[in-house]
Amino acid sequence: MSRDSNSLRVANEGLCRLRHDEGLTLLFVAMLMTLILILAALVIDGGIGYQSHRQSQNAADTGAMAGVRVVEQLNFFPSCSATITTACTTFTSNADIAASIKRQAQNTGADIASGGVLCWLLDGATPPARLAGAPEFCSSGTPPSNTQRLAASGVEVQARQTKSTYFAGLADRPTTTASTTAKAYIYNFTGGTAAPFMMCGDRASWDASTGVSQTNWSYDIVQETTVNGVTTYSIKPSAVRDSLGRPLYYAIQAAKIPTCGGGSSAFKGQGGAAVIDVVPGDYPVDTGTGADADITIAVAGIMPCGDLATNPSYKGCGMLIPIVRTSYATGSNTYARIVAWTAWQVWGSGTGSYSFSGSPSDPVGTSCRNPISPGGGGVKYCGKLLGSASVTAGSGTGAGTAGQPHLLRLIA
Repeated sequence: MSRDSNSLRVANEGLCRLRHDEGLTLLFVAMLMTLILILAALVIDGGIGYQSHRQSQNAADTGAMAGVRVVEQLNFFPSCSATITTACTTFTSNADIAASIKRQAQNTGADIASGGVLCWLLDGATPPARLAGAPEFCSSGTPPSNTQRLAASGVEVQARQTKSTYFAGLADRPTTTASTTAKAYIYNFTGGTAAPFMMCGDRASWDASTGVSQTNWSYDIVQETTVNGVTTYSIKPSAVRDSLGRPLYYAIQAAKIPTCGGGSSAFKGQGGAAVIDVVPGDYPVDTGTGADADITIAVAGIMPCGDLATNPSYKGCGMLIPIVRTSYATGSNTYARIVAWTAWQVWGSGTGSYSFSGSPSDPVGTSCRNPISPGGGGVKYCGKLLGSASVTAGSGTGAGTAGQPHLLRLIA
């Protein structure tokens, strides 16, 4: 074979190898692009699924709290009229339970279509179960009977949310659906309507003159609802637990707390000696920062905390704390506009020496090591918000007792 022929053969072999390598490279690039697209699809559609689950849970939570408030009011509150000055209700029928649940759940993301919100009454068992014989009443359109509603101690809500996917449609899955459940229950307290602590729970009323940025902390607890000219106040589910389902803790008494517009005459977290019998209402408060022994009022709770003067170390006991919307001075007295009752577990000793529960590395608002507060330190008492409470009138046969405080609580 001539030298020219041999050179041509070597060149042809090199060209074939080059073409072969180019083919492998193109194949590798195509496989890599496919993998990237699959990962992008998983991330994007997975994010959609996670967001759908969170919004569905929020819808179930808000729906359950709305429903249990209607059950409580129908069971224990008198009807509102021109002569009624105490807590009353504008709800008139059992159909109002489903209407309130669906309105709140759908406003927070639940599907409007049939089956997007399902509801059941709960019995008084521990843990509570669906009331025997009572219907699913949100999707079926069949409200419970008066007998069933009077025997109920809470509600269960199942909320569904459907979202369109971006890539899963290629695999014949154009949508993703999340379905979550929440239960809300009426817990009964045993009495006591005065409070050692009060808390400002209305963001709009905070005193801007304190120099504390309102966006740095969030005692954003109370929400206002007006129906037929009657205004009621309740607790936001988002104030009870965060988006990950963790309970939220707040500084109850500290060097700096929200003042609800009271300026230098505002209360410092301490309550007053007045019996709180009508809510909303205006009551005198203690504006001092002196000895905690000044706070001597025992209140009812899940595990009653008792008298701070003789038992100042609280280790997770239960307490009712009123929520203040505004405070103001009249002469030498300071008054707080109380709009709602809340129930708490409380930790603290009044001296700062008590070892609060949780870890110093916990996110702010998820333990008593790092409660939601305006800063400045000096936290004497910290609490976990359990939910709404109300002092009711009328009569009923459910979990609560007429004339006693009730706690309306989401059940984890």
